[in-house]
Amino acid sequence: MYLLTLKGDWDLYSNEVWNNNLAELDCTKQTKFLLNLKDVEYIDSTGMGKQIRLKDIVLEIAFAEMQKSVRLVYLCTSLHNVPFPEFVNNEKALTYLKTIEAEKGGIQPESQISAAFAFQKDNDHESALQVFSVFNRRNLKLSPAKQAEIWEAMAKSIDICGYDGANSWRRRARNILRESQEN
Repeated sequence: MYLLTLKGDWDLYSNEVWNNNLAELDCTKQTKFLLNLKDVEYIDSTGMGKQIRLKDIVLEIAFAEMQKSVRLVYLCTSLHNVPFPEFVNNEKALTYLKTIEAEKGGIQPESQISAAFAFQKDNDHESALQVFSVFNRRNLKLSPAKQAEIWEAMAKSIDICGYDGANSWRRRARNILRESQEN
């Protein structure tokens, strides 16, 4: 597992530094990365592209302490749909990364589900939502019962955090169970 704390701008001009540092690391489909972005004020398409390419060669990436200016770029470019969880600090991100396990060069879905439920059990619903959301964006094939259980858990965390949309997830859970019973 690697913890990288990035500083300054993550852009075309820092590309060579990033490439040199990454070349020194032993990255495989078993490697987990924690990228702390506390001191990154700006990111451009080059920096975002590096993250996406890094995901192709490692098991998992988690972000910690992302600045609002960087998060805004993610939201504006729809890269927030790329399945990278973001945590408020290194400790929560490390907890997640330590929990997930590899399976045939990818994340074992059950370990990721367990991580989300563990955050929920500890009343850390923000972190649970990060893991549930990433899990949902990965579109993994699960049994209807397991998918409904996850969507219900997402709805619970959404409610507790005070966000809108919990009822939508509950409807999805009911619909998938109804459809599976009809088939």
